[in-house]
Amino acid sequence: MTPVVRKMNLSDLELALEWAQVEGWGPGKGDAAAFFAADPDGFWALELDGEMIASLSAVGYPGGVHFMGFYIVRPDHRKTGLGLQLWTQVWQQLDGLVLGGDAVLEQLANYERYGFVAAYRNIRFVGLPPASEPASCELVKATEVELSAVADYDASNFFGRRSDFLRQWIAHVDRRSLVAINAAGAIVGFGVIRPSDGIDRVGPLFADSQEIARELLIGLGEGSTREIGIDVPLPNSAAVDLVKSLGFAPGFETARIYRGEDPRLPLDRIFGVTSLELG
Repeated sequence: MTPVVRKMNLSDLELALEWAQVEGWGPGKGDAAAFFAADPDGFWALELDGEMIASLSAVGYPGGVHFMGFYIVRPDHRKTGLGLQLWTQVWQQLDGLVLGGDAVLEQLANYERYGFVAAYRNIRFVGLPPASEPASCELVKATEVELSAVADYDASNFFGRRSDFLRQWIAHVDRRSLVAINAAGAIVGFGVIRPSDGIDRVGPLFADSQEIARELLIGLGEGSTREIGIDVPLPNSAAVDLVKSLGFAPGFETARIYRGEDPRLPLDRIFGVTSLELG
């Protein structure tokens, strides 16, 4: 049969996350529902003989950026040109749009051939949960704060507002989400931790200062015995210094790439990337 490109449903996305786990990307448990809520039209599948054999996403955000990810071809169909067929058809639909992504370094040259430019790099730092310390600001469960307030703060550190995503992201039973609130009652930090295979993943970790980011990271890891992983943008030297001071070790590295105008995110407040799949 002729391969068919179609939009994914939630079950397809759950399968793509299983593929990502096999690839060693370490997606979090319960990610599928939140990812799908971010943009139900942003996920594509290549189907052959009634089975999905490849996946690709380009999730659109209100700020005008489409973030690409989940480019996976099932191992038994690699080096057949089918993955390129999916990429080409989706690429044509995205012509003229600002595109972003987080690419493994080995594939960077391939993306550059399609007009992507590397903006900076992220490194996944991994370490044991830090010991508890007194906090200078109030840490509150994000689920106990008005979603609109969390979404406002999140949007100030991201491509745009993503309330539907956040509603799912912070409320899943297996994860912890915290906001930091200053003496004036304003949100000055936001973080989420979720379990993945072998470690707990932090993302996002947004904060107005290194001190607040530290307090959030400690609060998120409280009571855990598992290692914590966090994808840190290297231009944020305060973030790099923070995780190093807590004994975290560098590992997996990616490049943040854009085709079109760089959105210029406030990297000084991004201490941990939300997700390498969705930005």
